[in-house]
Amino acid sequence: MNREEAMQIYKDRSEKFKNTQVLQWKMNVSIWTLLALAIFYKHTLSLDLYFQIVIGIILTTIHFWYCFKVQKSLQSDKSKKNEIIEKLNKLDGDVKLAQENEMKIWDWISWIIIQVAITATLALIFILSSSLNHSNCN
Repeated sequence: MNREEAMQIYKDRSEKFKNTQVLQWKMNVSIWTLLALAIFYKHTLSLDLYFQIVIGIILTTIHFWYCFKVQKSLQSDKSKKNEIIEKLNKLDGDVKLAQENEMKIWDWISWIIIQVAITATLALIFILSSSLNHSNCN
C-alpha cells in the first residue's frame, strides 16, 4: 500500500467515523423524542400496565444493543485509522503523524450507560405516568 492509498483509506475511515457519530446522536434524539411524545399523549391511550412495561423493556434493550454496536463500530474505525497512521509513519521517516487515543473499554461502556440510562428513565416515566395520573384523579 502506497501513501496515497493509505491516506484515502484514512480519510474514508475518518468520514465513516464522523457519520456514525452523527447518526448515533440523531437516533438517540429520535428515540428520546418518541418517548417524550408517548409520555405527553399517553392520557389519550388506554394501554395495559404490563404492555407498557414490556414496551419500555423492549425499547431500552433495543437501544442498548444499538448503542453497543455503534460504539464497537467507532472503536473499530479508530483502530483501523491508527493502523494506517502506523504504516504511514513507517513509510515517511521525517513526518510523524499522531495516533488517536483509543477509548478503553470502560470509556465506551460508560457512554453506552449514559445513553441507555436516559432511555430507561424516559421509559420509566412513561410507565409511571399513568399511575401518577390515576392517583391525582382520586
